[in-house]
Amino acid sequence: WYQPEDLVGKNFVFVYNLKPKPMMGELSQGMMMAAEDEGEKECVLLIPDKDIPEGTRVH
Repeated sequence: WYQPEDLVGKNFVFVYNLKPKPMMGELSQGMMMAAEDEGEKECVLLIPDKDIPEGTRVH
């Protein structure tokens, strides 16, 4: 799993505006996009290779 210091100051791809759902004691309305390696042993977060505005569509 990623540690908080691995995430601070970086941009990630999210799916948002989802139906609110309680997760780990908090109300979640979005999800970070990630991929699995071929062996499905590691989760890899999607990180844009350049700065893009918040809300940019993912195709």
